[in-house]
Order: sequence, then structure tokens, then C-alpha cells
Amino acid sequence: MEKIEIDEKILYEVLVKYIGNKFDTKLILTDKRIIFERKKGLFNKQYKIVDEINISDIRLNKNKLLIKNTGSTVVIEANTKIYKFVCGSVIEAKLIIEEIIKIKTGENLLERSLERMPELYGE
Repeated sequence: MEKIEIDEKILYEVLVKYIGNKFDTKLILTDKRIIFERKKGLFNKQYKIVDEINISDIRLNKNKLLIKNTGSTVVIEANTKIYKFVCGSVIEAKLIIEEIIKIKTGENLLERSLERMPELYGE
């Protein structure tokens, strides 16, 4: 597994606690995938990829991504597996989710809200 491909762009990088891995894990969000990696040893500065999610594999249900957060815990449902990790704060979790939605749908929160306005008010 190669770390970052040539045509990928890193959008967000943060330390999280990845469920299933007892060590602190670095989450790298690129425009194509989410990469979880941890240090190889105690004093080593090299990282090893623990898991990765292709953004295209994140499931949709009724045009809504299956990404949930409860406090700072984020759960992502992909085609093959459910991924769970804990961010440092609730705000950080919401930022990561917003970036993933923006990549997958090409829209931000304001654009999605404006699309729903006629539905909500019966116009």
C-alpha cells in the first residue's frame, strides 16, 4: 500500500483514537480516501497504514451519507466495514464530517440547506 498517490491532495490531518487500535492514530483525509496510520515503533518516526477508506465506498441511504457522530465519536459506514474513531473534540469531528460530505457530494452545508428550504416550507 502506497501512502499518498501523486494525484491526491491532503485536505485534513489530525490525531484520533481509532477503535481497534490501542495506539494514537493519524487520520489523513485526502480528496479520494481516508487513511489511518500509526507509528511503527515507540521511538520510530515512520508510520504504517492501519486502515483506509475510499471516499467512493462510503454508503448512501436516500441521498444521505451514512456518517454519524455522537459527541466526538465518528462512525462511517462503508460498503464492506463500519469504521469508528474518536476525535479530540466535537468541533473537530464535525469538521471532518463536513469535509467528507463536501468531497462526496460536491456541496457544503449551506448549499444542502438551501436545497431543502422549499421542502420544509412547502413552496
